[in-house]
Amino acid sequence: MNGEGLPNRQTIEVEARRQENIRLAKIRAIVDRAGIGLSLGILTAEGARALIKETRRQVLELAPGEDDKFDLIYTSRLRRIARQFGGLSENDLNEFS
Repeated sequence: MNGEGLPNRQTIEVEARRQENIRLAKIRAIVDRAGIGLSLGILTAEGARALIKETRRQVLELAPGEDDKFDLIYTSRLRRIARQFGGLSENDLNEFS
């Protein structure tokens, strides 16, 4: 705090980093939960596509305008998990694209 009782630049930067870390932790948790759901192998292709779509919606709520990053990083990861552990083929998941 400065002499006027206002936060100084360093305090503001620390708080901004803390908020960003919280946001990223929430995103990781959302994606990790989806990955666990897909890895159980109990979802149909339709269920897997719906889970990926809902995961995307939740992440983009926390990170608006980051559609390209989500598609690049997380969609491929979730699709791989669905194929590897869920027994789904690429064709099963193509409707999502």
